[in-house]
Amino acid sequence: MMILSAAFLLFAALVFSELMPADINKIRLIVFIEIDDISEQLNERQRNALFHLQKNGQIATREYAEINHISPRTAYTELKDLTDKGLLIAVGKGRGIRYVRKVDDQVTD
Repeated sequence: MMILSAAFLLFAALVFSELMPADINKIRLIVFIEIDDISEQLNERQRNALFHLQKNGQIATREYAEINHISPRTAYTELKDLTDKGLLIAVGKGRGIRYVRKVDDQVTD
């Protein structure tokens, strides 16, 4: 069993407080299973990015760097790793590139 980060617990509290009790149990199961399945493959910064994506729907390299207090190059490398692992897809090119969660039935080029 993994130890949940403070960022996740805060995110979970915000999301769960706006849902009906039946919805909360479904989301808890989905979120915990998903995080347990991949948590060993990700560092803390990457897990934070996934929580940011749950809330905002997308993240840019610059945002990732600012959230995690790292260089843009490290941010790019870690976001590329998430893309290579099949968790994210890159939308756009160059400075305008955004990363979004990959959906199982999504078609990528």
